[in-house]
Amino acid sequence: MLGEGLLRNRKRLPWSGYEIIVLIFVAITAFGLLKGAGVGLVAVLVFFVVRLSRVDPVDFRFTLRSTNCLRPRAIPDRAILAQEAD
Repeated sequence: MLGEGLLRNRKRLPWSGYEIIVLIFVAITAFGLLKGAGVGLVAVLVFFVVRLSRVDPVDFRFTLRSTNCLRPRAIPDRAILAQEAD
């Protein structure tokens, strides 16, 4: 039943997610449920860390020149904000 479920879900899941599921399935059949779940947890954590390390934490830089403030302000305040926009 589990093998059939793995074959049926192969095309619906992304390749990396399917690899993790197959790894968990193989680990459970080889070592037992608890060790297989531990292997799956470690695999998911490694996958998460690798994917997160590829994301640039500072992707955009916002300034007042590129983004307008939605709060209405007095004219002197707008002049100060325009001068200090960067």
